[in-house]
Amino acid sequence: MNSFSYLKEELTRLIETIPYIRVRYSFDREFHNHIVEIKPSEVYRNDLDFAESESELCLDFTEKFQYESIIFISEDDAIQMDHPDFVLEGKEYVIRSSILDWFGIHLNEIIQTQVEGVPCKSSVYALAA
Repeated sequence: MNSFSYLKEELTRLIETIPYIRVRYSFDREFHNHIVEIKPSEVYRNDLDFAESESELCLDFTEKFQYESIIFISEDDAIQMDHPDFVLEGKEYVIRSSILDWFGIHLNEIIQTQVEGVPCKSSVYALAA
């Protein structure tokens, strides 16, 4: 099995295990880098199940394909993917992504309103932390 087929199979398993993510994949032929973008970035940065899966995948990949590398990024990293070779979405990706987007937008509005009007002490403590 070549590295592309291996990664497509493993990334398909990843979205089955963690169904609330989107995976975009690209291969940099010049440097032999496989780039995997995970969205939403909250999962990439904070989800322990994802972190464990990413670690296992990286270790297994580097054992099997010693002359190639794999890089995981999120949508807000400095490295950007212009033309993915394929995109995979978990069954819950759209729903969770929409909720996170809505919550993030409205949470900022709520915090701003509370800071301006200072209706409760908890908002002041949250900003101090």
